[in-house]
Amino acid sequence: MYSRLRVQRKAAAASQQHRRLFRPFADETQPGTHTPPISESLPTYGFDLSQISIFPPQPNAVQTKQAVGLLIQRDDSSKVAAAKKPTYRVGWTDAASSEAKSGVTQAPQNTGWNAGEFKVGKIRRIPIQGLKQGNQESAMFNRDGKTAVASQESAAGRAIVLIPENLVQQINAAQPIELLLHFHGHNIADNPLTDYRQQQGKGTVYDVEYAKIEQQLEASNRPMIAVLPEGTSRSQFGEFNSDAYLQEVYDALVQANILQQKPNVQRVALSGHSGGGDAAGRLFNSKNAPTKMSDLILFDGIHDGGAAAIVWVENRLKQDLAYLTSGISEAKQLHYLEGSSRFRGYYTTGYAKRYKNLGEAIDTWFENHANHLGGSSSTVYQKLHDNYRTIPVGHSNHFTVMSDAVKKQAGKKQAGDKGAHWSPLLDALNALPPTATSAPAGSASTSIPPVPTIAPPSTDQHTTQLPPPQPESSKRTDQHPAISAATKHAEALGGSLGATIAALITIAPQLVLQLLTQIVGGQHGLETITDDKALIRTSPPELQSTGQILPQGSQVEVLQITVENGKEYALVQQVVPNGVGRSHPLRGWTRKSNLGQTSASEKKPPAIATHETKPVVATEQPTQTPTEFKKVKFGRSLPQVDGVLTLADKNPEDWFSNFTNLTFLGRPLKTPIHTSLAAHLQAVEAKFAAKYGSAEAAGKQFGLTEHIAGSREKSKTAAYSMHIFGLAIDLDPGKNPYIANGNKTMASSNTVFHRVGMLLLNQPLKFDKVYGTKDADIQKAYTQNQIIDAALEEYFSYSQASAETDQKLAELLQKATNPEWQGKTLEEARAIIKKDIQTCAALWSRKGQEEQISKHGMMSLKEELVIGMGLDWGGRYGDFMHFDMRNRGTGEEIYNAIGKYKKQLEKEKKAAK
Repeated sequence: MYSRLRVQRKAAAASQQHRRLFRPFADETQPGTHTPPISESLPTYGFDLSQISIFPPQPNAVQTKQAVGLLIQRDDSSKVAAAKKPTYRVGWTDAASSEAKSGVTQAPQNTGWNAGEFKVGKIRRIPIQGLKQGNQESAMFNRDGKTAVASQESAAGRAIVLIPENLVQQINAAQPIELLLHFHGHNIADNPLTDYRQQQGKGTVYDVEYAKIEQQLEASNRPMIAVLPEGTSRSQFGEFNSDAYLQEVYDALVQANILQQKPNVQRVALSGHSGGGDAAGRLFNSKNAPTKMSDLILFDGIHDGGAAAIVWVENRLKQDLAYLTSGISEAKQLHYLEGSSRFRGYYTTGYAKRYKNLGEAIDTWFENHANHLGGSSSTVYQKLHDNYRTIPVGHSNHFTVMSDAVKKQAGKKQAGDKGAHWSPLLDALNALPPTATSAPAGSASTSIPPVPTIAPPSTDQHTTQLPPPQPESSKRTDQHPAISAATKHAEALGGSLGATIAALITIAPQLVLQLLTQIVGGQHGLETITDDKALIRTSPPELQSTGQILPQGSQVEVLQITVENGKEYALVQQVVPNGVGRSHPLRGWTRKSNLGQTSASEKKPPAIATHETKPVVATEQPTQTPTEFKKVKFGRSLPQVDGVLTLADKNPEDWFSNFTNLTFLGRPLKTPIHTSLAAHLQAVEAKFAAKYGSAEAAGKQFGLTEHIAGSREKSKTAAYSMHIFGLAIDLDPGKNPYIANGNKTMASSNTVFHRVGMLLLNQPLKFDKVYGTKDADIQKAYTQNQIIDAALEEYFSYSQASAETDQKLAELLQKATNPEWQGKTLEEARAIIKKDIQTCAALWSRKGQEEQISKHGMMSLKEELVIGMGLDWGGRYGDFMHFDMRNRGTGEEIYNAIGKYKKQLEKEKKAAK
């Protein structure tokens, strides 16, 4: 007895300790806000959800005896398990004894959902156990490692398999089918279990009662089975190899005589709810993803800012673009899109911010590639965009995000939809490629669109090159060329940014010229081919040689830049004078190193005058610190510094002994920086110096006039500033303030911007933070901020009376529709503008610098410098002077260690209470 009790205690203690290793998801601790209404688009089978409490009572005692016994039994047999053929069974041996709710075709009597197979409508719900792949933990405890979850059923080696009853014959006839692999979310004791175990004292299971997976699978009428792995309370599913796991599930179904042979699966959709999204995220960008995976569906499943999903989506879109732009006809493009990959990301209101990055990344990709898809109004563009969507469900109930949505999706009425409710999982399944369903045994094979083959259809050099962009036609062809160019640029951008530029064109054309000079101009300049073997390559990601060579010395227009495997490539088109040479200019991708800047005298006149040149992007990072750095020891006074460095595997003493002073672009450092940042700045400076003749000349080109702020022992704006570690600098801080230092400051700045927009554009301007540190994120932030900055300079110029400003201001006041400006005299309007200058100076810690703010607005840094720095830019969140290394090398290690250190302190504080 003593020995058995000791084993039980050890098993429980080990289980608790293991669970402490996983971070909790705070979002799932919030209870739902309403009882889910039954979606009228789904069969309900007599379920009365109004009688079911979403918050079951806390169990009175921890029921672990049976599960611990199973653990002991498994330990005793471990020596011979490998020698035996795996034994699976249908039904879980420890299934709850509470009678399941009505609504199944064959209602269980005096037993639970997981005791055996039952049907929900026309879907066979099959619990299996004995799996050796995937999770092998009992999951008897909650996230705190102490509280028992509200189920006596073990999670070890378990899964639920859903098979439409009319699909069994097709599977046995080896006809192709689809598969949904879905991962459940976290469990907490005072809310419904979000896995598939039956809750104590309740005759319900999550997949039927809340997620309604069975009902939605049936309503979709797809030739699809679903595999639902059972994981722990924290959505941990063990060492998960998708193909190996699914093969074992198939073996179990064959061994149980449910199927005669393994299914012929041709397409896999990977799905995750809440913490299950993280479980899926560890798979879909790895070698452990299902071989036939083509589609991804996430329900409140993003906790990392969407980073993993963004990678997956952008990779798929890159593959789609390579195929769609490989010279095929529109008919073939549309045929390809019928069967290509799908992404759906559904989210409740509590997850809106988490999905923002992902949604913006998708929109940005389409904005950047609209022209190569025939424009945003083309059928190809719209169909491709519809394949990748993030969709709000319109409520805050995290537990019913899979089954219930309270607003129609983008005005679309789903099949069977009645009223305001629709069903997200069903919506996702309906978004998958159409199939010929329910084919009888012995008939022609069911049509399942295969996982897309991405390779271009032909290796012919004339069909594998990217076709010319097809910009949408200008709506104002009778205007100045600058206005026409701006219109095209606005249409290509789309979204709120495009709308802002479009409004500028209509209401403030004088501002358009200034904006185009800094935004449109210089984006795609002329270059000269400097290499005698400049190969033309196919589209990314393949970039294979076509056998053609761009003639050395010829001029080309640079249309797009991309990076593949650390190397830069440019999409170029040969510039050929009319009537000279070939009638069809060469076009395609080539190494960016094959290009050189065209001299000023050779440049083709641009649509408008521009002082900007093509951005230089620093892609290299030195692997070694140059030996010529003169080291200086820098002091440190904050206790958290040593803790962060230790977590990053850095010795604090060594770290602060490797600081140095230097000049950058002719400007001196006010305080030293770490040598890792110094080495990077030297590489950036070398590129600019090569282009402009010297570092000092480059600094003058960019208008730098102030000292450079480097490291500091303490920061006024952040307890863990990268300045403290010598990994950040501030450029021209007097002219590039921090306009969003806290939510209050940002809101006050936006109050001024709103007023600016209503005067100049009759629509508001607003600063929004941009999340993410990729080049595309920095570019997006710069464009947004440059629009605001140009508008500010225009607005502030009206603070000084002159014949010109009086006339322009009077015209704007006459056109104003906002009550804030309507009916104002010149004197009244000018007083408001002067007060806004003073407000901004105070908000941005620039008191006494009103004249400077009037001239420079909120930002003076040029785009070429910001993008070419190759560092994260504080302009994303309103700190325009700031650049740091959080996005690369050593700096990224330190930045990640800061996050870990903060969490460590939080745990210590909780433990001390």
